[in-house]
Amino acid sequence: MPLVQSVGQKCFSGCTALKSVMLKSAQTMETYAFINCKNLRLAYLPMLKILNTGTFSGCEKLKSLWLPSVTNVNRNGFANSYVEFVQFDNAVSINDLPDTLKGVVLSTSTQLVSDTSATDYTVYGYKNSYAESYANNNSKKFEEVPAIVAASSEQVNVDEKYIYAFALGFDCKYQWYKNDVASIEGGTPIEGATNFYYEPKREDNAVVYYCVIKSNDGQTVSTSVSCLMYNAPEYREADYTEYFAYLESLKDLDRTIYTEESLAKLDTLVATDILGYSLAEQDKIKEHIDKIKDAVENLVIKYLLGDIDDDGDVTVIDARIALTYASGKIALTDIQMLAADVNKDGEVNVIDARILLRVAAQLESLTE
Repeated sequence: MPLVQSVGQKCFSGCTALKSVMLKSAQTMETYAFINCKNLRLAYLPMLKILNTGTFSGCEKLKSLWLPSVTNVNRNGFANSYVEFVQFDNAVSINDLPDTLKGVVLSTSTQLVSDTSATDYTVYGYKNSYAESYANNNSKKFEEVPAIVAASSEQVNVDEKYIYAFALGFDCKYQWYKNDVASIEGGTPIEGATNFYYEPKREDNAVVYYCVIKSNDGQTVSTSVSCLMYNAPEYREADYTEYFAYLESLKDLDRTIYTEESLAKLDTLVATDILGYSLAEQDKIKEHIDKIKDAVENLVIKYLLGDIDDDGDVTVIDARIALTYASGKIALTDIQMLAADVNKDGEVNVIDARILLRVAAQLESLTE
């Protein structure tokens, strides 16, 4: 019924089949228009100017109302209603409130509320406004708008898919931010994230999210910020700091002293692409680093057994070097120790020197 401009007295009286009504153009409504519409759950009346007596009397399932254009609520406007929450964007004079009220939102337009429901309800409005004075004078709880009444927990849960922060206020505008530090300052606004909910993405790589909400009733603007919502490990990139640092350290490795076969295994591991893991998969990076370290520790040094001076042959000079070392007069490098230990007993002594001398004289041969 988009073209209806006016609704007559008791027009929908007792219409139990009516579950929702959307009268986008209706500006006037006579008394008891929806009386005893017991199954009415939704009433969208964006242009209604005055709420007359008993409009929603007996509407047992209608719990919430948004009346953005209503300027006046007549006495007994909510008589016998079951409304628990109502928002007024432009109401000047409110002469009745529901007896079942739990929350009411008042803009800076409101100048008078002459009724006080006996229930313990919350008044939402701007600081230092009539709404705050009304709440204080009638011992009601006051919350400044935009008041965040529903929000995700502080830890993002991948199973829930969305994070959200819903606020009560006027023409609320939402902007989600991401930050790489745990702070509501200095974050980066996420392009297009302007609903009360947001779906975190891997490419955000955020440490935390938060939402800035602005309420504007045409006269006053105020802002609220949600709590920090710490990102789930599944939505964050893994930390590759240790991995890249270790790869950088391998540049100092002297590849000339190792066998090609052992280097090939190391090179295969280094060339493996492990980028793209999430923080939840950090252990996989640690495992790969350990594999590379193990390959480095197991690199095989290439050397010619007996050729201590690395001249490509086993001579009496090699025997002399081994004997000099055995007498404690010189030190040998790790590679020289491997070349000098010709009997492979883990030591370099006069026995090795004697064998080397015999090899040099071609009286004996060595086997790797």
